[in-house]
Amino acid sequence: MKRSSNGIINSLDDSILERFCSYILPKIHYKIKWLDLEPLCMERILLVADYPNLHGLSLFNIERDTILRLFGVCTYVLTMCTNLLCLKFHPYSDIYVDFSERLSFESIKSASFFSSNLMELHINVDDFTDCLYLLDGRFQQLRTFYVDIRLFTPPSQAIINKKELIHLKCFSLTCGLEIMFYEESMVPLLHRMSNLEELFLNVSIGRSTPIKSFIDGNDLKIDIMSHMPKLNKFVFSIHSNLNVDDLTHLPSNEDIQRTFKGLEDYQIISYIHYFPDDCIGQCHMYSQPYTMNYLYRLTNSFPGGLFKFVHKVSLYDEHPFEHEFFIRIAQSFPLLRTLSIDNESPQKHKQRQQLNKDRRSLPVIKYAHLTLLSLNSAHNDYIEQFLIHTKTCLSNYISLDVYYPSLQKVTNNFTRDTTRINCAKINYIYNIDKWNVSKHFHTYFPYVEKF
Repeated sequence: MKRSSNGIINSLDDSILERFCSYILPKIHYKIKWLDLEPLCMERILLVADYPNLHGLSLFNIERDTILRLFGVCTYVLTMCTNLLCLKFHPYSDIYVDFSERLSFESIKSASFFSSNLMELHINVDDFTDCLYLLDGRFQQLRTFYVDIRLFTPPSQAIINKKELIHLKCFSLTCGLEIMFYEESMVPLLHRMSNLEELFLNVSIGRSTPIKSFIDGNDLKIDIMSHMPKLNKFVFSIHSNLNVDDLTHLPSNEDIQRTFKGLEDYQIISYIHYFPDDCIGQCHMYSQPYTMNYLYRLTNSFPGGLFKFVHKVSLYDEHPFEHEFFIRIAQSFPLLRTLSIDNESPQKHKQRQQLNKDRRSLPVIKYAHLTLLSLNSAHNDYIEQFLIHTKTCLSNYISLDVYYPSLQKVTNNFTRDTTRINCAKINYIYNIDKWNVSKHFHTYFPYVEKF
């Protein structure tokens, strides 16, 4: 299969698919151990023959229109391919997963979606209830479970299961939105995993008054590790957010560090950041070496470091991100592919930089692997930061998510010379109204597909 620059898997050509299904598969189907498929060819390939030795199946380009049909096919596969051990669901675009379709069990008859042999499952679901459905005993032999959850809601009493997941050895949980029911949902689920050997957590946890503490080392020891005696690998990035009305007498980073006593086998980094406008405090703690491929909601307090596996990062702050901060980001994430910025504060040092006659004193920041840049929630200064070629050097084939009027303003209605070089490296722009683009638009973005 061919993958486009924005992470989308392209379907097979009709003539190739016809030859593959009519002449090749009938001869080799019993030898096939793994299939990577996308929806347009999925049904035809899976239904053309039996696959008695199929051990693994990966499904790409999952979209809303294919969800119901997808489950029908997967139910058939789980029934007919009795040796299937691994099933992976991949979103429409791996680099834009936050906006991709997720599976939900509310709209389907999920009772038939089960297997007594499946040992590994990777899936993106809509909310925490869907995660509990998948762990209700329908996959009795499940050893490895990777789940990305969009939203944590209070679990329904009808599906709360306290039965231990005795076979589960590896569990990975990611949630991009804030978890407001940590004690009621996440902790009880982890307590069912007493035989776990590997745990990966990438979550943001909300705590409101009267609770006056962040998630810290004591929580890790009491809520998680004391219930997992066989745990030998724990990789995590945990944000905990605290509503604060009074910004005095609040926990410091030194307070958090003291709670790591007894966790000397783990290298844990932490930093605290307070947002006075929103009356919120945030503590971010993460383990090193960090082997997951994403980090969320990094602030100016992020200390940096080297993250060789991370390819997706989001930034958020009330205080401005200056040029030096983006140098730190580029150095910390050498393989960065996806970057999103949420910051409405203008840069304070921008004017100083413009008055600086020796522009060579400002190093140009290079992003050699960046393929998606999301600036839809960013001040115009950050659009300039990435589009002016004397500040940033973009790689080729960039997908850009940006508010069109802001893009138009920053580029002086697509005539500004200092942004022309980087704009020529963009090949896709999200949410552009084809009827309202400037007459200079396609000249300025020569590789963006014409409408």
